[in-house]
Amino acid sequence: MKRAALLLLWVSSALGHGGGLDGYGCHHDRKRGGYHCHRGEHAGRSFASQADMLKASGADITTEGMSSAQFGACGSKRVCAQMTSCEEARHHLTVCGLGRLDGDGDGVPCESLCR
Repeated sequence: MKRAALLLLWVSSALGHGGGLDGYGCHHDRKRGGYHCHRGEHAGRSFASQADMLKASGADITTEGMSSAQFGACGSKRVCAQMTSCEEARHHLTVCGLGRLDGDGDGVPCESLCR
């Protein structure tokens, strides 16, 4: 019985945490801040934000239609209630790194807008 308990403790500490991964195999780290990856091209790496990870991948974020001219400068909006569309919420999450828009860490911001 003691061995089973120790094994369970070891496994849970090795896993570190639960939490859903986004389409890149990464998620926002609520405890320490930042954004880190468990799977995919950047497995084992940490970034300040999803936008930084995308830049490291060589992705041109503006090609996805997320321009600051269209959605406002980073810092101009801070909560989902201020967003008018899912695209705007995605811009503020990915380009501006506003992780609070993705409350459950699944990579989808403002669930009420992005259904």
